Amino acid sequence: MSSKTESSEKKLLLTNSCWKIGSNSPLLAGKERWVHGQIPLFRDNVSLRTAATVSIASLLLPQQQGWNVSRLQSLFHSSTVRDIRTLEVPRLTNQVDLSIWPFTTSGHYTAKSGYYFLSRHTDIYNMTPPLNSKFFRILWGLRIMPKWKIFLWKLFHNGLATVANLSYRGLAISDSCPSCNVEPETSQHLFRFCSIATAACQDGYNGLRLPVFVAILWAIWQGRNNKVFNGIAPDMPLIRSLQDKGIQQHYTFLANPIPLPRSLHVAPGPPGFLFAHFGTAFCGVPQLHLQVDGSWKKSSLLAGIAWVAEHVTTQTTEVQGGCIYAESPLVAEARACLGALIWAQSRGYCQILIYTDSDVLVRSLLHQDTQPISIAWTLNDIRSIGHQLQWCRILKVHRQQVQRAHDLANHVRLGHIPMDTM
Repeated sequence: MSSKTESSEKKLLLTNSCWKIGSNSPLLAGKERWVHGQIPLFRDNVSLRTAATVSIASLLLPQQQGWNVSRLQSLFHSSTVRDIRTLEVPRLTNQVDLSIWPFTTSGHYTAKSGYYFLSRHTDIYNMTPPLNSKFFRILWGLRIMPKWKIFLWKLFHNGLATVANLSYRGLAISDSCPSCNVEPETSQHLFRFCSIATAACQDGYNGLRLPVFVAILWAIWQGRNNKVFNGIAPDMPLIRSLQDKGIQQHYTFLANPIPLPRSLHVAPGPPGFLFAHFGTAFCGVPQLHLQVDGSWKKSSLLAGIAWVAEHVTTQTTEVQGGCIYAESPLVAEARACLGALIWAQSRGYCQILIYTDSDVLVRSLLHQDTQPISIAWTLNDIRSIGHQLQWCRILKVHRQQVQRAHDLANHVRLGHIPMDTM
């Protein structure tokens, strides 16, 4: 790859990072990519001077009370206002602006995500153009050995180290086929027209099983390499032996179970219990049981959040709920949990048990290094309150155990009940 190409691809990656807004952002609203990876659109009646000088900090209410909705509405189009209101901002902790990579859940750049992005935005990285994308989806989904998949991928792109390819790249070698020494060794010749390939396909392939066909191609390639590196001339007994060995390896591969995706982290505690614990003590009896849940609608980005509080000593119940804008159901769930904690702490409770049906929320609280960037500030605020309490446990439960909170969250979302404190 040329240095010019490297520079252009590096620039493309850098210009597609964006900002996650902190507590008192000095960034200019009209110059940075901070609204879901985009620069927001101002209203037509906003002057260029204003658009160029508005800071993001000026769009926030004092004392970390959230977005200044009336100011947002005076500056931006209604759809942009809605998008901005879905962005989380710190409530209780001070956070600096973060430059994030928007194509991973964690916000951290990875080589895999960078390659994926470039392969869809530049021709030079696009090894699977639209006409061939179906072929590669089938190839990568085949239940065959990974080394066979890579071999077929290289064969498709003429990337095997045949002598014709090596000669084309500048190596001073003869391009004659090592197996037959008759014609130049191209991929087409080696696997279709060479005498050893013709004999192998006629003798061993009946057209009924793909693995047999791939095993023959693999045996031809291995036989050719034996000649190049070990001086052993390939013949049909050798090719057949290599083919049988490949098929045996294939069946051994099939006998192994398909590995299941690994979970984010192994949960602590006894089997069936997943919880995040905070506070000065690990053991204790809760004063308050809180069910929390969120209800989210993708088309409007409107979410209902709610909690049901059961007082242990008085055996009484209180309910709270309201509407917010959120970019995902996970954001709504996290905001419901934070709202319940703020509400409980303001009433003097210091031993709290919270029930949530969100596995991701609890695991993210346990492991900050893998937490989703979309709820990072909310998780930090939850941890901050939790550590101030004597005893706080957030427990993953089944949906039925938070059904009342779920029904209430649905009700407030459909009724558009506001929540000023959220």
